[in-house]
Amino acid sequence: MALRRFHATLAFVPVNLEELLHQLDVELGRLKVLYEQYFIGIEKNPPTVARREVEKLLALLGAQTIGNTAVKFRYTALLHRWRVYSERWEKILREIENGTYSRHREKLKRRAMHDGDGARAPSRSADGNGAPHGVPGMSDAELHDLYRSYVEACRALGDTRDVKFESLVRSLERQVPALLERNNCRELAFSVAIRDGKVVLRALPKRASASESDDESQRPPT
Repeated sequence: MALRRFHATLAFVPVNLEELLHQLDVELGRLKVLYEQYFIGIEKNPPTVARREVEKLLALLGAQTIGNTAVKFRYTALLHRWRVYSERWEKILREIENGTYSRHREKLKRRAMHDGDGARAPSRSADGNGAPHGVPGMSDAELHDLYRSYVEACRALGDTRDVKFESLVRSLERQVPALLERNNCRELAFSVAIRDGKVVLRALPKRASASESDDESQRPPT
């Protein structure tokens, strides 16, 4: 009986190194922003999923033979950037775990103080003259906490411009009434987010509805 020989044909999918490096550059920048958001208290959990995606790209690139000098130089630069970032992230994560990271600790402290306030106090202006703010549903403490979070997020992105507390309040005074009417609610819960490399304020209506939608206000004027 004649024996038939079966030959397995392996299909090799060509890898575009430049596209992979571009993707790694983008994902690494996104991961840096996500970690900064976690470190200043915007995000509640570290970005483990996004980190795994970056690690997969690094593993894929590490398995390639790179002959082009320019491509190899870019890969080496990105790899060095990843190692520097990783060392810093791991250091801060250990500090957070040990309760010694100052920015994270202060954020948790402010949250605890706010949660313990109970009833909402009347909102007053920052200049101490007793004039109430025109931001519906927000106390002075909430406005200052939102302002601090906004400034911290700007600094995390390298934005050093001088953002005034009064500018943020005026921006909210202009936009909140329209947002309340649009969402058919009495109060809004604001948080700081980073979208397309810019710091924005996210507004969620405070209502018992499973289909809550969010709006983003513009960056407050300087």
